Amino acid sequence: MWSNQFEFGGSQRLRTAFDLQPNGLNAARHLFASVVVYSHAFEVGGYGLDPLKKLTGLTTGDLGVAYFFSVSGFLIARSWIRKPKWNVYLWRRFLRIFSAFWVCLAISALILYPLCSLSAGMAFTRSNWLDGGRYMFVNFLL
Repeated sequence: MWSNQFEFGGSQRLRTAFDLQPNGLNAARHLFASVVVYSHAFEVGGYGLDPLKKLTGLTTGDLGVAYFFSVSGFLIARSWIRKPKWNVYLWRRFLRIFSAFWVCLAISALILYPLCSLSAGMAFTRSNWLDGGRYMFVNFLL
């Protein structure tokens, strides 16, 4: 049954091969991103080299990045195949990328910046809030 799902004979189209039901692709991307964090932890934490790098010359992070982009490329291709119209495709990509970017921008400017300032012993004033607002405004469209 599984092997028949990916055969391209008969009337089946490429579009149906990419039309997967709920799957683990996003979970896989999270796993691969976690592998990159794991790899960086060795150097950042002062624990020496990533164990895989000692054996092969490649870090686990190198593999995590490669697999992450492979899965991401598949998902981007699937997005195009579902709706092959440039205006719709680009609008959806814009919304997907920028919505997450704007959330991260707001969190860094309105939550992390004040917390880091306070933990460093700096007074957080109205001027600091304005700096955070300017940071968001300047970086809103990258």
